[in-house]
Amino acid sequence: MASNTDIIAQADVLGPTALVAAASSLAPDALRGKPHDALIVLMAGRELGLAPMQSMRMLGVIKGKVTLAADATVALVRRSGECLQWRLVESTASKATYTTQRKGDTEPTTLTWTIEQAQRAGLTGGQGWRSYPEAMLRARCAAALARIVYPDLVAGIYDPDELSTPVEAPKPQVLEEAPKVEQLPVAVDTRSGLTGELLGLG
Repeated sequence: MASNTDIIAQADVLGPTALVAAASSLAPDALRGKPHDALIVLMAGRELGLAPMQSMRMLGVIKGKVTLAADATVALVRRSGECLQWRLVESTASKATYTTQRKGDTEPTTLTWTIEQAQRAGLTGGQGWRSYPEAMLRARCAAALARIVYPDLVAGIYDPDELSTPVEAPKPQVLEEAPKVEQLPVAVDTRSGLTGELLGLG
């Protein structure tokens, strides 16, 4: 019976590379000791045109989904030949705005991400958002704009921040059932009936 190591090595030409990478102390924490995940990351990187070492640095797996850092997403878009322009319009602690134009589009597409949007999405609780809100807003805006205008280039790729703090829907409130009051049997006064029977007998 083939071992897990043999299965990974034979699954893809990148299998042996995944085994070495996962066993290395230089591997990212999320991939160290996990050759299966390392192979998925390497294969996803290959589809995006990344070399194995680039894939290990730029890609990760969070909750079963492949993630790509926002700057790496923008780099993929800009080097694709489909991007005519990519420009940062505004960057503050309260909002970030990017504009881009794809080949064949008559007008550029502009997108803004605000701190209010990030708060509604439940993203601002981390240290990164508290210390570097400008950079975090730029990353979210850039990743979102890339998926809107270039979905074929970054299909299924998410920014790590989008998956690290999901917003949980509030649980429905269950009202406690009022305790049931046990009904006591109703006492029936039978004295008058007994009296009548006794009188009749008399």
